[in-house]
Amino acid sequence: LPTTPTGLAASVYVSQVTTNAANIAAKVELTWTNGLIAQTGLTLQRATDAGFTANVTTINPSSSATSYTDTPVTAGTTYYYRILASNGAGSSAYSTAITVAVPSANAPATFTASAGGGTGLLASVNLAWTISAAPTATWTVQRSTDPTFQTGVTTSNPAITARTAAQTVLNGIASRTTYYFRIRANYTGGISSAWLKSNPVSVTTN
Repeated sequence: LPTTPTGLAASVYVSQVTTNAANIAAKVELTWTNGLIAQTGLTLQRATDAGFTANVTTINPSSSATSYTDTPVTAGTTYYYRILASNGAGSSAYSTAITVAVPSANAPATFTASAGGGTGLLASVNLAWTISAAPTATWTVQRSTDPTFQTGVTTSNPAITARTAAQTVLNGIASRTTYYFRIRANYTGGISSAWLKSNPVSVTTN
């Protein structure tokens, strides 16, 4: 019999292609090491339970493969993977299953900007957003005078841990200028949501 492939491991990649939380591109990249005994087939299984009885998907990579990209997978779902090798004599045992949690990457649900007060050449802008994702996230806010955010970009990271709605004030902004703002949520594992733009704001002083 062929030997069981070893070292089954996974990397997860998630990106949000729109601000719609349902429209998330997610994939799991799997790697393993094949045994020394010749094999003519590989069977990779994915399930949503550790017993491999729920939502089981069977995949047959080429017999010499040492990697496979599983896509699409559903963000916010935990998957279990295992693999075996086969040849004319039969099949090996399945490898030890691995657990792969595919996180969500939801952008804020809404994001608005409004001009605040100020004196002389400096002004402030009030930013507010509602939070569409349950997991705790940090925030990155960018402002620019360019609606495409290609030039003159200033980045800040508001220290906010609110879970339903949040707001912050940016001070010291040049007045008599139109600014564009955008925000994204950042999650553990280096995963960020798509950028969500606010309305453009023309900043003037009082």
